Amino acid sequence: MNIMGMKLDWKLIAVAVSLVVIVAILVPGALSLLIFLACPLMMLFMMGGMGHGSHAMHGQEQSNQPALPPHNTQSEQELAQLRSQVSLLREEVKRLENREVSAAGVKDRTER
Repeated sequence: MNIMGMKLDWKLIAVAVSLVVIVAILVPGALSLLIFLACPLMMLFMMGGMGHGSHAMHGQEQSNQPALPPHNTQSEQELAQLRSQVSLLREEVKRLENREVSAAGVKDRTER
């Protein structure tokens, strides 16, 4: 039988339920242990029902990264132009910083 995308073998389920009942009856304190184990076992069962436990995605790439746009020469040209503008702006900033340092040095000399 197939429920929520999972194949269930009723014989296996019947054997598992029988074992749980037998252990609960014969072993004192086993019922509390079985209740304690019910949470993780149900979690595994539910994950399998949602497809997390299956190999449905096996062989497919799983990536949270966005897909890269196709190769575009116009974008590459724009990027190269922007990089050259950034380079020119960095040179301008250095030139202005040097001018401020030299102006501050001249001002200090005239005050002495």
